[in-house]
Amino acid sequence: MLRALIEQHHRWTGSLRARELLDDWDEARERFVKVFPHEYKRALAELNATVPAAASA
Repeated sequence: MLRALIEQHHRWTGSLRARELLDDWDEARERFVKVFPHEYKRALAELNATVPAAASA
């Protein structure tokens, strides 16, 4: 998905940086990280904790 977004960005804007990332994709891919907000992670954990309890009832 990330690669497709960068490809689209390059296609639409002609971005040289996007082209550089795509040209060396195997190495560039390793430098990306997923950003996950703490509050969202906490909310998901709470939701998952209630799902098994509801399934048992």
